[in-house]
Amino acid sequence: MPPHRRQSSSSNVTPSRQGSVETEREDSVTREEEKQTQKDTTIDAEVEDDEKEEVVVDMDTHMQAQMEKQKEDMKILLENFSPEQLQRYEAYRRSALNRTNVKRLVSQVLNQQCSQTMAFVVAGFAKVYVGEIIEKARDVMEEWNDTGPIRPEHLREAHRRYLKESSFANLGRKF
Repeated sequence: MPPHRRQSSSSNVTPSRQGSVETEREDSVTREEEKQTQKDTTIDAEVEDDEKEEVVVDMDTHMQAQMEKQKEDMKILLENFSPEQLQRYEAYRRSALNRTNVKRLVSQVLNQQCSQTMAFVVAGFAKVYVGEIIEKARDVMEEWNDTGPIRPEHLREAHRRYLKESSFANLGRKF
């Protein structure tokens, strides 16, 4: 007896082939949807990139305007300095702490190596601190009607006031 073969009533395509055709159609639809999604994503990304570029350009313009204003303000300030103030300002600008010594001090305090960057930052903070103490010492001299160079008692009083002011900022802190 010959083996019976089952034929599809609607098509000459075998059932296994028919299933793969449907799968191919589904795959092509899925691929088209993926392509459209990729196009949409690309367009969205381009729009987002354009918006970011505009924000960066706006920020750059704003920063440049601020820098120009700061330069202008500094120029006006320097023009109004007395010769004595200008001399002190120039000395302050030229002064710097020795980074090797700062690095050594920080290494001793922290008991670990100190990078050049860290030494640079600490030296910058120390310079600002010294500037603030000197400024307060000048104020103390004015209040006490003293003239001449800053003396140790002016520095001590300036440091005391500095600690008092900074302790209000650090009320909850314990050292």
